[in-house]
Amino acid sequence: MHPLRIVLFGLLAYPWAAWPKIALVNHTVTQGLSQNTVTCIYRDSQGFLWVGTQDGLNRFDGHRFVRYRHDERDSTSISDRYITAIMEDGSGNLMVGTRNGLNLFDRTGRRFQRIYPDPIRKRSFQYPFEKIERTASGDLFISGSHCLYHWDHRLKTMRMIDTDLPAGNNFTVYGDTCQQVDGRGGIVKHRPPFAYTTSGGTDKAFREKAWVQADRKGRVWSCRQLSEGLSR
Repeated sequence: MHPLRIVLFGLLAYPWAAWPKIALVNHTVTQGLSQNTVTCIYRDSQGFLWVGTQDGLNRFDGHRFVRYRHDERDSTSISDRYITAIMEDGSGNLMVGTRNGLNLFDRTGRRFQRIYPDPIRKRSFQYPFEKIERTASGDLFISGSHCLYHWDHRLKTMRMIDTDLPAGNNFTVYGDTCQQVDGRGGIVKHRPPFAYTTSGGTDKAFREKAWVQADRKGRVWSCRQLSEGLSR
């Protein structure tokens, strides 16, 4: 990982120029970033850039950083210092995944509400929430501790999807459907009310731990952990 770089594009003075000028401005702890190892970046609907690091969450308005760090003495602080995922739902709620728990950011009070999918573990160490993706209707699919969860942005409720498949990063969202690799080369599709369908397949890339992503046509692309190219 490298320090955050804000890329500014400026057109050349001549109209026939084929390429724009690119100015790179480095932002590090010197400029206010909480830590130099950036783990995730997200731009919200208000234009703020949210930057997750291994030591805190940062909000950047184009001029300065506001830092949010975990504080053991403050239950309204973010649940962990290591940020893993950031996503905004259809109601403008900012969901932040960490190495230890899931957080909903209150923009008005600038506080965090900790989301506990399993109330039994409320007072113990939670688990990492590695990936958050948004549906077309504004709900979220969230992976954590080998489970897949669905967040209803209107009701502000979270439920675990009944599946025996490992979550991790092996799912993607197209429209309102979550498409998850089933470990046998097929794709399992989850859609509220979560009756799911499976499409068969034998591609080795989909049987191993992989990163998957859907394109604009709904086609699922997979990249294996050992990196031997892409599969579709």
